[in-house]
This record gives sequence, C-alpha cells and structure tokens, in this order.
Amino acid sequence: MNKWFNKNNIIFGAIIVVMAVLLFQGVHQIYHQDEYTWVGLVDHSDKIGWDVHPPVALSLLKVTGYLFGYGNLRVLPAFFAILNLILLYFVSKKLSANKSVALLAGFLFAFNVYSLIAGLQIDIDGAILPFFVLASYNAYLRISDNKRLWFPIFILSLIGGFLTKLSFILFVGALIVDYYLAHKHENHFQLKKIASLSGLALVLFGFVALAFNFFSPDKFSHVLTYAGGFKSFDFRSRAYLDLGFKILKSFVWLSPLLFLPVFYALAKPDLRHRYRFWLIYLLFNFTFYTVLFDFSKLTIERYFMFTIAPAAIIAAEVLYPFFTNLKNKKSYLSVATISIILTGIATLVLSFKYQILPLDPKIAYFHYLKSFNLRFLIPFTGGSGPIGFYFSAMFIFWFWALMFLAFVGYLFWRKKQNLLLTIIVVAGLIYNTLFIIEFLRGSFYGSVPNIARQTVDYVNTDPDIKLNQVITYYNIAPWDLKVSGKYASRFYTAPTRDYSATLTNSRGYYMIVDFPAISKDSLYWHLLQRCPIIKQFDDKDIHSYVFDCHRLPASKK
Repeated sequence: MNKWFNKNNIIFGAIIVVMAVLLFQGVHQIYHQDEYTWVGLVDHSDKIGWDVHPPVALSLLKVTGYLFGYGNLRVLPAFFAILNLILLYFVSKKLSANKSVALLAGFLFAFNVYSLIAGLQIDIDGAILPFFVLASYNAYLRISDNKRLWFPIFILSLIGGFLTKLSFILFVGALIVDYYLAHKHENHFQLKKIASLSGLALVLFGFVALAFNFFSPDKFSHVLTYAGGFKSFDFRSRAYLDLGFKILKSFVWLSPLLFLPVFYALAKPDLRHRYRFWLIYLLFNFTFYTVLFDFSKLTIERYFMFTIAPAAIIAAEVLYPFFTNLKNKKSYLSVATISIILTGIATLVLSFKYQILPLDPKIAYFHYLKSFNLRFLIPFTGGSGPIGFYFSAMFIFWFWALMFLAFVGYLFWRKKQNLLLTIIVVAGLIYNTLFIIEFLRGSFYGSVPNIARQTVDYVNTDPDIKLNQVITYYNIAPWDLKVSGKYASRFYTAPTRDYSATLTNSRGYYMIVDFPAISKDSLYWHLLQRCPIIKQFDDKDIHSYVFDCHRLPASKK
C-alpha cells in the first residue's frame, strides 16, 4: 500500500481534488444559450430539436439526467474533465519521462479558467471529445510496451471518438502525419505502414458510419446535412471582425501562461520534436476552424477548447526549470518579492472604475482602443454557456504585455533567465487565479450566474406572470423558463438580427439580465423603457430587470 502514498501520488491527488472543488463551485450554474438545446433533447422538452452529432454525447447526457436530474447535467462534463486531467498526467509523463513535469502539466490544466469552463459546458468539445483524443493518444504511446493491452484500448478509443463527433478525424489525421514523420528515416520503413494506419482509420470510420446509419438512418442523414452546411473557401462572406474577437477571447481564457510556451517550444528543436504531434494537432484544428470551414458566425470559443490540453502539456516542459531553480532562500525571496509587487499592481488595476460598454454595436470598443483608453470591461461569454463574466481590459493588456516581454527576454537574455522565468510563472499564476475567482464568484465586478438565478427564480414564482409571457434577453435561462411554462421567446441586440418588431408588438414580460450590456441609446432599450420595472437585482456592475409590458395598449398595425 505504501507505493500508493508516495510524494508524487499525494501531490497528484491534491491536484485532482483542487480541480474537483473548483468544478463543483460552478456545476450548478444556470443553463445558457445552446446548452438548453441539449437539455431539451435529454428531457424531451424540445420537440423539434435535432442532435446533429453522433450518439455518444447525447446518450451520456441522458444517463446523467436519469441519475442526477436534468438540472445537474454539468456533472457529466465535470466528470470527464477529471478523467482528462488523469489522462493528461500519464501522457505528459510518457512524453517527458519526468513525473514532476507531468504533475506540473496536470496543475496547469486544472488551474486554468478555460479548462474549468470546458469542464462545465454542456457540449462535446469542452470535455467529452478531448477525453477520446487523450485516451487514444495515451494508448498509442504505449502500444509498444504491451500491444495485447493497449492496441484494443487504442481501437476502442478511436471508435468512441468517431461516435462522439465527426471532427475527431482531425486527431487521426494529425496522428498519421506524426507517425510518418517519426518513422520516415528508418531503414525498413515502408509506405505501406502509413497506408495500413490510414486504412485502419478509414475502416473504423466506415464501420461507425454504417452502424450509425443502420440504427438511426434519419439522424445520420441529418448529421450529413449539418456537416455539409458549412461554407468552405467562401472567404468574402466571413465575419472576420467577429472571428478575430472570438479567437482573441479564447486565447485570453487560455492565458499567456499556456499560450506563450507553445511558441517557445516551436523555437526549440528538442521541444519541437518531443511535442511534434501536439503541434501538428493544434495546426490541423486551427486551420480547420479558421480556414477550411466558416465558423466565424458561430461560438468558436467552444471549438477552440482543443487548445487547452496540448498547451498544458507543452507549457509544463517549458516552465519546469523555474521549479528546479527553487533551491535556496534567495530564490524563494525573489519569488515572494515579485509576487507581492505583481499582486499589488493587479489589485490596484482591478480596483479602478471601469466603463460598461455594449457588446452591440462594437463601435464604442474601437473608440476606446483608438485612444488607448483601457478603462472598460470585456464581457466574457462563450455563447453556449456557462453564462459568463466581466473582466478588466487594462489588466489583460498589461499582464499579457509583461509576460510577452518576459518570454522574449527569456529567449535572448541568458544572464537574467531565472528572474524572467520567475516573472512569467508568478504573473501567470496571479492571472489565472483572478480569472478563476471572477468566473466562479464574481468577486470584482459581480456574479452574472447569481443574478440570473435570482431573476429567473423571481419570474418563475411570481403568480402574476402567466404562462408563455416572458421574453428573455440573450436567451438567458431558457430551460428554467420552459420548465415553468413561462418562456415565450428570446431576443438579441446583434445587428445581424432584428428583434424590434418583437419588442414593439409583445405584450408580456421581459427578463433582462443585462449581460452583455444593452446599449442604453439603442431602440431596444427605448422600447423596454415604455414599461415599468417590477423587479431589479444588482451585484456590483451586474444588473437585471423584469419589465412588465402586459398593460401596454395594443400596437397599431
């Protein structure tokens, strides 16, 4: 038994507990946006919705709903996030041949806001698909150790991946390319090995497709129609501004602590060789989502969750020298001094008064950025849930700038590498800590999930608000409103959608959790202000309102 209680396992167990505790704090967050479609498919309240993916995710969600209740479906991605942490540890240990590096990779994965969001989102890309990627790659790495054990696991993991999402083919493609690059210089290497691996992937894919079509032909046809609906190479129609904003938001979530080491690894031949598969995998996915198909108008933040596990694995190797240099009082004093200074700066920056800018139209952001005025908050919402939070643009800019400059210095200024690496690690940990706190607690600018929960609970328990009378802004809490029967419809302020007729003609109630904030000069807000506010909730910069418009005179047509 003592072998299970060594220092390494105790630390790894503590990392698992840390991630589990963090996930538990968000597991009851309200369903948002596309998440409610999944819930509707699971509890059969969505009569017309289609799951446009292979059956694994929906089947697992149905089991979760049956065991834990339909209000607790976040238990499933949280569970898979823990499994991903465990797999990531073993993958990192195999690649680096260093348990300490693997522990650091696990910690970087667990202590990251993007990873927590992925582990709480009711969807495929955040936790379920990465599980099959990590499981397949872990088995692939170990086949030579014990082929009878790991080859069947590898095949089963591939089947599970194909039955989860069609884009799993990107992993298989990256694996084939990596296999070719790893073996092309061998004396006895033959192209037929690559052909065999590619043929195996095609056979598995064909087998899964045939089985899917046999058991559910209608759904299989719908999946193909959905997959073919994305425009390829129609570059003129793409919303590049929105795409760029969403990609930047994804990288902000990922954090400079995980983002910058990937580029550092590209500059180092030994790291580039060791983590070649993950670099290829990142390249394939990035090309797929930004070039080959038009995802510019979709919630690309959830698709970019493919970056989290590879970045954590690579960053652990890059950042590990910092921990090996913690050998004496001088090094610990340096860490403490830098921590105090950067924490003080972060606290000061976050305490400033910031402007809340409307997400639509985005022209206000350009005016602020043009004058280099960073006194505004950025609404961080993945579109598909969880619901989101605000964070300081000034904090983000300065901490990214600091860590970027430190990384550049680390590459070229050998005499100060220890100091610069200390700045990178300490600043990165402070950055991640503050983002996690705001996502889970709303300690600085207010908790959107808490305000949303208070608001929808009020609406659902108010006897004066009748069935099918509530229109919700940004489609916040649609499932909760549908369960109570009070949901009527939704509206957005995006310029690509015009809901002015809906707000003009509706004679019910509006549930406005004002996140992202509605422009107070917009037509939508003026239409809402025709009606009295019967309830308001506030938490720092987060506000919500319930407007009673059912007494307005009938609109003239």
